Amino acid sequence: MSMTLDVSALFDQEVFSDVTIKFGGKERKCHKVILCAGSDYFMRLLDPKKFAEGQQASQASIELKDDDEAAVEAMLRWLYTFDYEECRFTLPRHVGAKEAQNVNLAATLDFHLAVCVVGDKYMLRRLGEEALDRLRKVLAAANDNAVVRLMKKLHDTPHPQSVVDLITQVRDSRLHTLIRNQNFRAHLRNDPELALAVIDKIRALSEASSRLHFSRAGIHIPESVWRAAYS
Repeated sequence: MSMTLDVSALFDQEVFSDVTIKFGGKERKCHKVILCAGSDYFMRLLDPKKFAEGQQASQASIELKDDDEAAVEAMLRWLYTFDYEECRFTLPRHVGAKEAQNVNLAATLDFHLAVCVVGDKYMLRRLGEEALDRLRKVLAAANDNAVVRLMKKLHDTPHPQSVVDLITQVRDSRLHTLIRNQNFRAHLRNDPELALAVIDKIRALSEASSRLHFSRAGIHIPESVWRAAYS
């Protein structure tokens, strides 16, 4: 008789569990074989060869520190189910529809961003890619203030390069509206390096637009003139 194992059914189940993951104020019963199969980080941490050396791998519990609690919960769920978005939240009844929409958007952006961070930290490339893709899709529907808020988070704390690249792409694609956004302008005043990057990008866009305009008009401008104008 053939048997199949539904790994998803083992999530946070004590049956056959051999390690407890502690994070924030929570803990989850896990299985070393599943953690190690999905993450090189856990593979190294739980390496049996370290048992004799008194490493954390020999312990029945592991504490993950300095992480977003919901993101770690999502990471562990993903290792068992390959989906992480079951971790959601509810708002108080008195919150209005428009306010709820803004709160939900901000929370969703923060959630996917935090999952990107733990995916990178715990060497879960596929999880990081999935979270980055979901972050990209939510950002496409977000307003400029939401984008600026994420830019400030990236300025305040280090994030994976893939996240930095995504936010930079979104920023550059919205410069025509962001440049008039008061929150963005205030952020530029507090971040001279970003202000210089934005100036360089605007100059590059201006040059590209000018070159295209004169090219379509059949007017040849010597390269030396372009260099003089935009160098």
